[in-house]
Amino acid sequence: MRINPTLFTAICLVLVIVAITPTVTGASVTGISPTSANRGTTVTAYVYGSGFVPGTQVALMRTGAAVYATGEVIVSSNVIRCTLAIPASQATGLYGVVVQVPGQTTWNGKANAFTVNAAPAPTVTSISPTSANRGTTITAYVYGTNFQTGTQIAIAGGGTTVYATGETTLNANTVRCTLAIPSTAYIGYYSVYAQNPGTTTWVMKSNAFQVTGGYATVSSISPNYGIRGMTYTNVYVYGNNFKSGAQVVIYRSGSTTIYAQGETTVSPTSIRCTIVVPSSAGTGSYHVAAINPGEAYVPKMNAYTIY
Repeated sequence: MRINPTLFTAICLVLVIVAITPTVTGASVTGISPTSANRGTTVTAYVYGSGFVPGTQVALMRTGAAVYATGEVIVSSNVIRCTLAIPASQATGLYGVVVQVPGQTTWNGKANAFTVNAAPAPTVTSISPTSANRGTTITAYVYGTNFQTGTQIAIAGGGTTVYATGETTLNANTVRCTLAIPSTAYIGYYSVYAQNPGTTTWVMKSNAFQVTGGYATVSSISPNYGIRGMTYTNVYVYGNNFKSGAQVVIYRSGSTTIYAQGETTVSPTSIRCTIVVPSSAGTGSYHVAAINPGEAYVPKMNAYTIY
């Protein structure tokens, strides 16, 4: 029997194509590590099974919800390394771990192999700076635990609530934000609040921040003591919002009031002056105030001692 050369060539070509084309088979999943993650976090995961080939995709799936992995790397036909970014709003609970090999439209996997957990609630421990004048805008750092990308910050006190803007979660313990204090804000102490995305609960640190009225405040004096009958030059008073013409006063109830001399406002945070301690002054603790012309002031209580 004679063989048609054209037909013979076609048959050989088909056989060659079949020989070099890999057979696409289904992949299976036996497990994943880690087996859980908090929503709002990103983890590197290893999927174990068989039949993995280059281009195999990984996902977490359950009814009505899915998380698709990125950066899948085929370590071997039995191991895939990938990245799972769990959205902060992702539904919590059990998920199947599924894979899809190239050329297939179905996903094969292991049911209930991965758990998405609710993120632990954040805590607020402090804020820096701890005060600001009303009518000013500051960059603040809020410190605590379990902060996520998208954590919101607010301060509230005396009927005034200020929501931060531009929150940036630097790490799980620090959020940088901007606080614009209204010119009509309540003057006094505020609690600092934080709320992670995907939740409706605010956690707070009571009385952690203070809004001031823009008047002078004293934090310390150096030296912080005097002896009756002595004169002290180059005494420095430290604080905030000192203006030209600020007067330094050392006082307490029922005793001699000492008015400083030669006050020089070196900067908004320091005043240099001379203190003459009268021989008649009573011994003990005194308060220190810096008073801007025509303004109220906040003294530093028991900041100075007369011997």
